[in-house]
Amino acid sequence: MADFEGYVLLDIKGLVRHAYHIGTDPEGVIGEDEKQYNSAGWGLSKLLETYRLFEDIPPRKIIAVWDGGNDYRRLIWPEYKAKRAARAKDIDPINKEQIDRLDANVMGMLRALGATQVVVPGVEADDVIAMLCQQMKTNTLIVHTVDADLLALAAQHDRVKVMLKNELIEDQYKGSQMKAPVPLELIRLYKSVVGDSSDEYPGVVGMGDKAWNDMHTAYGTDGMLQLESIIQRRDYAYMKAMAEQAGDKHLVKLSEQFEHWLKQYQLATLYPDICEGVVGGKVIKPKWDRAVPSQANLLTIFSGAGLAGWYERLVKWCPTFNLADQSEQGGAHLTHFRDHVKDGPLAAFDYESYDDLRHPDFQLAKAKGTGEYVDVISQKVTGVSFCYGDNYQNVIYLPCRHKEAEGVSINYEPKHVAWAVHHAATSGPLVAHSAIFEQTLTEQDLNLKLPITLWDTLPLASHVDENEQLGLKHLSMHYLSYYQGTYKELMEKHEVEDMSQLTGADTLIYGGDDSLVTAHLFDLFWLITTVEGTWDFIREREFEFVHEQVHAFRTGVKLDVDAIKALDKQATIDYETSMETLKKGLEEHCSTINTDNAQILYFDLLAFEEEKVKDTERTQPEIDALKQKLWDRCYNGSRYIPYQEIRQEVSVNPTPKPLSQCAAKLGFVNHTIKKTTKAFLCEEWMPAAMMEAEAAQAEGDNEKMRFIKAIRNAVNARAWKNKESEEYLHLAAVCSEILEDTAKIQTVGDELNFDSPNQMQELLYCKLGLPIRVRSKVNSGSARHQLKWVGAPSTDAKAVDMALASDAPKSDWRHELLLAYRTAKTSLTAQKLFYRPLPLWVHPLDGVTHPQIKNCGTVTRRPSGTAYNLLQITKKDAGQLRSAFKPRYNDHVIISADFNGQELRILTSECKDPTLLDAYIGDNQKDVHSVTASAIASSFLKNKPWVAEHDIDVLEGNTDMDYDTFLSYLKGDHAGLAKAMGDIRKAAKGVNFLIVYMGGHDALARNIMVASEVAKELMSQTFDRYPRIKEWQQETIEFARTHGYTQTAYGNRRHLGSGLFSDNHEISSRLERQGVNSVIQGTAADILKYCMSEAYRRKLFSSTGAAMIAPIYDEFVATVPRAAAVDYCLALTDIMQVTPPNHAVPMVAEFSVSSSSWGEVIEIGANVTEDKILNALMDPKEAA
Repeated sequence: MADFEGYVLLDIKGLVRHAYHIGTDPEGVIGEDEKQYNSAGWGLSKLLETYRLFEDIPPRKIIAVWDGGNDYRRLIWPEYKAKRAARAKDIDPINKEQIDRLDANVMGMLRALGATQVVVPGVEADDVIAMLCQQMKTNTLIVHTVDADLLALAAQHDRVKVMLKNELIEDQYKGSQMKAPVPLELIRLYKSVVGDSSDEYPGVVGMGDKAWNDMHTAYGTDGMLQLESIIQRRDYAYMKAMAEQAGDKHLVKLSEQFEHWLKQYQLATLYPDICEGVVGGKVIKPKWDRAVPSQANLLTIFSGAGLAGWYERLVKWCPTFNLADQSEQGGAHLTHFRDHVKDGPLAAFDYESYDDLRHPDFQLAKAKGTGEYVDVISQKVTGVSFCYGDNYQNVIYLPCRHKEAEGVSINYEPKHVAWAVHHAATSGPLVAHSAIFEQTLTEQDLNLKLPITLWDTLPLASHVDENEQLGLKHLSMHYLSYYQGTYKELMEKHEVEDMSQLTGADTLIYGGDDSLVTAHLFDLFWLITTVEGTWDFIREREFEFVHEQVHAFRTGVKLDVDAIKALDKQATIDYETSMETLKKGLEEHCSTINTDNAQILYFDLLAFEEEKVKDTERTQPEIDALKQKLWDRCYNGSRYIPYQEIRQEVSVNPTPKPLSQCAAKLGFVNHTIKKTTKAFLCEEWMPAAMMEAEAAQAEGDNEKMRFIKAIRNAVNARAWKNKESEEYLHLAAVCSEILEDTAKIQTVGDELNFDSPNQMQELLYCKLGLPIRVRSKVNSGSARHQLKWVGAPSTDAKAVDMALASDAPKSDWRHELLLAYRTAKTSLTAQKLFYRPLPLWVHPLDGVTHPQIKNCGTVTRRPSGTAYNLLQITKKDAGQLRSAFKPRYNDHVIISADFNGQELRILTSECKDPTLLDAYIGDNQKDVHSVTASAIASSFLKNKPWVAEHDIDVLEGNTDMDYDTFLSYLKGDHAGLAKAMGDIRKAAKGVNFLIVYMGGHDALARNIMVASEVAKELMSQTFDRYPRIKEWQQETIEFARTHGYTQTAYGNRRHLGSGLFSDNHEISSRLERQGVNSVIQGTAADILKYCMSEAYRRKLFSSTGAAMIAPIYDEFVATVPRAAAVDYCLALTDIMQVTPPNHAVPMVAEFSVSSSSWGEVIEIGANVTEDKILNALMDPKEAA
């Protein structure tokens, strides 16, 4: 990265204090002690004049490091800087005010210029600077300081230059109190011997500068380095022997004070590693501060300090927004872009666009609450913004399809936008946020194939903190404190509907903001990921992924809509059948109140409600009323009453309002009846109404005429004066009949609404009387979260599965009802997620769907799917639906490649369990599920009902077995025995995948449908077979509790935060589990990025004509030309046979192919060959 070099690191507090005390301010302030002190403005001016940093160095290359404390050295030496702290308390209040104001001005100036500031709580700036020098792999780092301690960095790193009070110190240093210069590599040792008066540690007693010089003269630099190696390795015995042998009094003193000397050496040492970690249950890490440069804020700082001249010198670093249209001035801006876009480290760009199709089905299809859907295929570029320059100070906006201003044609054509993008791309790195959108528009609308790989701030943001939202506007506020106006605000301001209705000038600031923010975010994120050691992976493996994403998105996914409609129809049948079974069973078994069942839910909810009101001002009667309301809910919820809708009878008094409603309902043009007087009704309203009624009557509609006649009869009878008259009652009856469908509907009974958690809780716990075994997840910020309370009783599939496994065997009447409940809910969910919306996603322009996939969409940085979520269509959860996904073209086939047991392979390499390693490595590899099955078989074989069910009484008394014995039974001729072993292996598979992710025995019980006690025994047996798993999990948790994060095999982090140390066990244990899981899932995600980037580099898709359908967890699905299927499979096999860094177990790819659909595949397995592939693709008739 050519221009990500030459960073300047400022030991800022020391520099500021040094500048503040230079000379005497003629306009200084008088303190309370009547002494004159320099002003804050003086200090700022001297800082700028003395160091001259900001005029010539782009502020984005400046990192100001602030002191965060000295906790570490105070633990070593309590007197460390103690007097300095005491003096700070005695400083004159006026003087302190000026110093504090100076610090605030410097911080504000740095923010206004776009410099980066950093502090690590509890850690001195020296250590943070040492950490930056260690981690930033750039060619040159210049450190500005007033502290000689940092001179050691120049000796440790060839690329680091140290400026001490503006003087470059090379090779050796001689302070004002030193008799002879000291080589920089000996600075640390020198200070440990002589001490440091400014930092208030004494060195070795009786050893001063003269003693040091004596030793240096006697032993030379090499000898002194040897002496340093002794203190570094704490070799007291060697030191004592050497001192005695040499007879040197100085060495004797060092030997006699060895422990004291060691502490002095520790004080003089820089500690880059203490900038990250955990102290006292809090995660310690660098706190970064960066802002978008601001002319206004810079002016405020310098005007307040009386330094307007400095504003004029430095305002050049702040961004300017310019419209690069076809006007004369706009042309000059475009010329500047052409000539200078290459000057900075990169250019950021962003499109504005509009949808020229606005297909309504897409808005119907999108999930509620997900915001406006952007149809990328139909987008037309209205303009592009670029941010460039050595401080990203140049922002231009190039309009092309905007509304023309005042009839003057100043927009460019799309081809000119394409030229600008191509020029930027060939001038240096080009950055976007969510590069898949920009690259798709570039290819789709501008017909330009980018010659480079875009850098993308979205995956970068995920690596910085995967727990944060990844939207650009959120990131802008969170990291840069910069508010970006929203699209909605812009549209409302100008009262338009889309970008094409705005002029380029209207769009300039809004459009330019995105590229400006993207550039500064990239700078900051590059720095953070460089410090964390993840940038190299990001650069190598995150960005190239987008090429195949764009190709896949534009190619699209073909759906069989008729097949989906058939699934939808069957789901409706399944739902109705299941609901009929459920209602019938409830009517039979739950038609009376059951107080025992009601208490199950009541006491659980009551405990939480009592906790909620414990410290409130609720009165006892209010609390009693709350309890009664809760009891009434559970009590009434224990009885099933069939659901009915009862329409209430409409009774209308024919006053003006109801008469108007009737007139409107019947469709009269004038449907406002203001009065019931004869004059109004017969003279004003009725003549026109009669004409409408006669016309309607001629068409066979008598309702209007009936209404008018009823009114006329009532008028003639003066009915409103006698509301008991026949005419009045007749008119009331006519009105009631007209407004009948507006009658209120009263509901009675149990609706059984699956979207109502309360109704489902009452069904499962009050009616069916199930014990509460599964709880819902506690949402952050909820009342349960704030009170550190457990989740509410769950009503999801896990709760039903647990009940089936533990509480409702087949002989229990509730078993059938729970199955019906599960089927009904599953059917509704499938319709809501898939069957109803999927046909709406078919694009009218090409007849296929274009599902969107976002890189780093999850906290483990796996991709996620949106609009629609193709990644939800897994083998397990939506197997039938896969049959509706077809090869993209007639001569294509679908090829799926997934990793064989990827999670278990990663776990094996991580935990290094010998039994697992033996299963995966070597000449005698084993089926790991059968290895586990042989360990847990005894739990099944000693269960007499289970044994009897499988007709394997032959094995009673011989339930323990080894792997070979298990295989012999599994593959033997005894059908019942083989089936039993197959069922055990299936259960073992469930155990294996559960322990990978630290699941508990209750979850296992649900997954494999066994009692909780049995599941607990199965897990215990499995951990006995693989003891290193638990040990590794605990080691990983300890790593997390020491560092605040866990790491994948590729070095990428899962940041866990201080919640890891929460006194709420549910929170801390969840984070521990996430930390361990992320090592597995995160490594799997990294492998995916590796494979996708390799696929791009090796031209897998472009050379075969294939297109990815989706990467689904450990599975790659693609549509591939039949003629290229062999080449594709063999090439992808080579790519997927990857072994992560420091892992022993390689990944293994297994393939399946289909000529018809994704759901009807033929398994090829691993070790694919040309013959296997061709046989799988052979036409059945041809095969016959």
